[in-house]
Amino acid sequence: MIDEVFENARVIRDLEIVGETPLKPGEERYWLTGFFPVKRSDGAVSSCGAWVVEVTDKKRVEQALVEANQAKDVLLYEVNHRIKNSLQLVVSLLTLHARGMTDDGARTALGDAQQRIEVIARIHQNLYSLGRHDHVDFTSFVGELASGIADSLIGGRKVRLTVNAEPDIILPIDRAVPMALAISELLTNAIKHGANAPRGANVGVELAKAADAIRIAVFDDGVGLPTDFNFDTASGLGMKIVRSLVHQARSSLTITDRAPGTEFVILLPLSKA
Repeated sequence: MIDEVFENARVIRDLEIVGETPLKPGEERYWLTGFFPVKRSDGAVSSCGAWVVEVTDKKRVEQALVEANQAKDVLLYEVNHRIKNSLQLVVSLLTLHARGMTDDGARTALGDAQQRIEVIARIHQNLYSLGRHDHVDFTSFVGELASGIADSLIGGRKVRLTVNAEPDIILPIDRAVPMALAISELLTNAIKHGANAPRGANVGVELAKAADAIRIAVFDDGVGLPTDFNFDTASGLGMKIVRSLVHQARSSLTITDRAPGTEFVILLPLSKA
């Protein structure tokens, strides 16, 4: 190494040295050192200079930060796991209550609440499974969510589900949760109401990146919406929830008559307004 300084006039920087000092034996300390050429007037290297700086305190701070981040990741990983388990317990309790209900309206309301809680539980399951604590792989999540909803609702209906999701769409959890709940509400409505045509219907979810937004579409080719339907004033709980979620996410929603059927399109800006 020193030969390179003499032969090539090379400056060697930031070599780390780990060792002890006679004053504090057994205590690991850190230094950075380097070498540089000293030249004569004719440009030839005549000797080699060196510098040494102790960086023990800096190194210890860096190690402490790494350990703190690792501890935080472990903690958040465990938090997501416990949230998921707690939500699943709530779902189980709602299921037990629903079985004991004789009122169809109350049983339906409990079932709807159960499905909404399951959506949030799925998100925390996604975070737990991937080892992430603040971002969701929304591409894979949408496929799992749509399939789960379809499996629980289609039953004897003549409904065909399609999901087209562009790869590598990652959302922070504070945006993934409202969008997942909105998709759940819209897809549930499409299966329950839009697909009531005697011939059956196709329902689907699309997820894609637009110019400056994420485009989320839920559609069906069923009976369509009532002629007097107004999204802004719709009084059904599902539509009220979707309105609130769209507003919470600072996104926009448009409704298109597909004739037959309906398409709901949410545009989620890539950056928060």
